Amino acid sequence: MSEKKIDVIIPAYKAQHTIIRALGSLLCQSILPDVKVTIVNDADPTGDYAEFVERFSPYMDIQELKMEVNGGPGVARQYGIDHTKAKYFTCIDADDAFSSPYALQRLVYELDNDPTIIMNVGVFAEDHGDMTFLQHPNDMVWMFGKMYRRDFIKRYNIHFNDTRANEDNGFNSTSRLLVSPNE
Repeated sequence: MSEKKIDVIIPAYKAQHTIIRALGSLLCQSILPDVKVTIVNDADPTGDYAEFVERFSPYMDIQELKMEVNGGPGVARQYGIDHTKAKYFTCIDADDAFSSPYALQRLVYELDNDPTIIMNVGVFAEDHGDMTFLQHPNDMVWMFGKMYRRDFIKRYNIHFNDTRANEDNGFNSTSRLLVSPNE
């Protein structure tokens, strides 16, 4: 397949019952030909994700990477970042879903049209399970709903820490702090 513009990284651990929703929401994306999906198997003791790769590969560019040792979602995301190469990347957890077929197109639009933007922060809704949703505009805590310019992240050697809490916040805060008016 041709060079992709966007890597979508999905850390996965015991996610065989939820990942179908994330993959289904990716399947509907308006710019799917520009996307490569990478499931990072975080040393899942319940098995691999080969059945999902096989099921979705006729429709999208998808792969599974397997980690030897469980490290948590931040370590799995970093592994995915380190083993992919598209110009832009975004992360989605295995139990999340894009609510619009234009979500990725909207996130990449500003990055494509303004080289000074290093990360585009969108809006996402947190589902409380009872048909109530909490909107998160310009959220810098979680990874979801953001797209990053890979060359900026590499230039400043921004990495996830290896903790299992607040790793999203640390990555995003470091990225935001390193943006200068001259970028």
